[in-house]
Amino acid sequence: MVGAWSHSRRQNKLNYLVTQITKDPNMKATTLPIDNLIQRSMHPAVTTVLTLFVLACFAVAQEAPVATPTPTPSPCETLIPSGVFDLVGFGRQVKTSALTNPDVDGISVHEKWWHLEPSEDVYDWSTLDAYVARITPFGKNILIRIGTMGGRYSLGGNTPDWVMDAVGANTITYYDSGRVLRTIPLFWDQTFLNKKIAMIAAIGARYSGNPLVKVATASFANR
Repeated sequence: MVGAWSHSRRQNKLNYLVTQITKDPNMKATTLPIDNLIQRSMHPAVTTVLTLFVLACFAVAQEAPVATPTPTPSPCETLIPSGVFDLVGFGRQVKTSALTNPDVDGISVHEKWWHLEPSEDVYDWSTLDAYVARITPFGKNILIRIGTMGGRYSLGGNTPDWVMDAVGANTITYYDSGRVLRTIPLFWDQTFLNKKIAMIAAIGARYSGNPLVKVATASFANR
């Protein structure tokens, strides 16, 4: 009976403590008049537990979590330009009408691999240099397209003979749309890819100082 009454008193004190805390919107522990009552009538262990409870409530009230705003990522700069481009075929001149037209955003010029790199690591920049020099004063974006497929140059294709010799037997033979039998490197042949990548890198190294030269690309899958 005494144990039940003691438990009831402790429960009532706890309820009163919680009630006093929730009544105070500022959750200030110093406004609670129950400290002496707890110390006089309750076991020290119970007093310690309740004191910790008060301190915890006080700490939560004083240190309410602050929402951290989610940072907005900065938009990435678009490297590949968009808009209207005038396509210039291999060996063709850039038209003045395209250069002076405000609705034309850029000029896309065409060169052949066999013409650009007739021997390994030996480049003939005359055609591309002329295109870049012609377009740059007009402030148009420049795209460089390199034709690389169609097979051996000496047989009418765009691939230098020295590249075909290096590829060896890693080729495929087919009839093109004109019913001409052609032999081209396998698209995934590592020797072929390495030499094509080196050629593209050389173009990048030559024209990287001109901010108007945006893209240098080579044909893929015999296109």
